[in-house]
Amino acid sequence: MELTSNPKMVLIAVVGLCAVIGMMSLLTFVYYTNAANIQNQMNTELAALTAERNDLEQEVESRDSQISILEAQISSLNTQVSSLNSQVSSLNAQVSSLNTELESLNAEKAALNQQVTDLTQRNADLQLLVDDYADLVEIFASRLSQYETVARASGRGMGVHAHAT
Repeated sequence: MELTSNPKMVLIAVVGLCAVIGMMSLLTFVYYTNAANIQNQMNTELAALTAERNDLEQEVESRDSQISILEAQISSLNTQVSSLNSQVSSLNAQVSSLNTELESLNAEKAALNQQVTDLTQRNADLQLLVDDYADLVEIFASRLSQYETVARASGRGMGVHAHAT
């Protein structure tokens, strides 16, 4: 039998074909609607991720800038540390030199103190001699005055008074 000869069959075929086309149209509509919703969600998510990426890039730039500033400060502090270390070395050399000089001066002081002790002892010894000589001078003076008294009385002395007469 031929399809075109039976109108009922043609009607069923047309209705079936329309149903298939309708179903395909419905599926196409649902697919495109779903795809459009997914596309909108993806676009929204992409926009959010792009904004987040931009924020992160700005944060990275800000931190890079802060790192540059900190590196400059560290470099400056390293220069100061180097300068201070140089000063410490110089001052340590001065301290060493002054300690050497102090040791030398302490040795000289000890030698001078010994000289003072020796000279004090010598001075005490000489003072004893001076005292002894002073005693001798007094003894000689008193004996001499006895002779002068005798010489004046006799007129024979060689004293100052004897020449005056």
